[in-house]
Amino acid sequence: MFSVVKNVINRELIKIVQRKNCDHNSSLFVVCDVDKPENYKIKRIRTVKIGREGEYKWCGAVLAGKRVYGIPIGFDKVLSLDIEKLNYELIGNLGNDEYKWSGGEYYNDKIYGFPRKSNKLLAINPHTEEIETFDIGQRYSFEHHYGGVIYKGNLYQPPRNCNHILRINLENKQSEKIVLSKHQLKFQYCGSVLHPNGKIYFLPERNEKVIEFDPEKGTIKYIGEFLFSTTFSVCVFSNGTMIGFSGYDKGMLFIDPERRSTRMIHKEIGIPGCYNNILFNDGCIYGMPGCGDYLWKYDPKTDEVIKISKCGGAKHNMAKIAGTVIVDDRIIGIPSRADYVYIIEFEKET
Repeated sequence: MFSVVKNVINRELIKIVQRKNCDHNSSLFVVCDVDKPENYKIKRIRTVKIGREGEYKWCGAVLAGKRVYGIPIGFDKVLSLDIEKLNYELIGNLGNDEYKWSGGEYYNDKIYGFPRKSNKLLAINPHTEEIETFDIGQRYSFEHHYGGVIYKGNLYQPPRNCNHILRINLENKQSEKIVLSKHQLKFQYCGSVLHPNGKIYFLPERNEKVIEFDPEKGTIKYIGEFLFSTTFSVCVFSNGTMIGFSGYDKGMLFIDPERRSTRMIHKEIGIPGCYNNILFNDGCIYGMPGCGDYLWKYDPKTDEVIKISKCGGAKHNMAKIAGTVIVDDRIIGIPSRADYVYIIEFEKET
């Protein structure tokens, strides 16, 4: 089975598809100018102490200028981290309700935090660090959606505990329900990707198929098999295939939209416990430890999975990294319930 996966990826392996300035809980990708990925090795993993272990903090990270912003999931403040000095500020006063927002993206000079349990859209001005919230016109009393992607001024969110995709117009802040089924009241999805083919793919959490949504036509299709993948993000290669380490299922999620195929691969590695997946400059996918303890690496050139390093500083299952960005030759990971920011530094191999 793995040789088939390798052959599919290698149809057009070299040119990487990736967007580096947005959170990978919500995966938006465009073509990156890396035609010949260079070889890298990890130089060191640094940590910056932040907050108390166990309290919900942030879920999602967005790079704007020289700062990384953490999207509050249970904390009352936005994280503003200087990417050079690695000092930080906590800004705003948003209340301590759990599961407010998850995932975010930079759009039209503002950073938006995507509603999860909240009925408000979060907006951060990175130039002034002014924070606003906007009522979306819905009255949910539970975790309703998770993550999402922005396409042509609209935020599209997959259902977490409801029967519809939520579309929020970012100009007038009005929302609309795009119903998946009138008969099934609850769908569970946990990730999104805006694919280079113009379609949005929603990633299944509990016994669902991958959704292929065309935002231009409004059509909904289901592809592949039923999966319990709990994969929160995937990385996209220029041949269209998508791969990501799972958070709570065994192995990695593999999606081939062209062949309408989905499955879990490399189940032999067990549950990697990754919340974010990063496609780095070397052409490899790095799975960032969420509920797990280890940093993982997947090399599509060889179809090899490597358990790289244990990320210390927090207890097992403490939601270490729940938002990541790439800054030059570094990956910066923002914690959800752990009490450290992780900085993974790479260097080129000579």
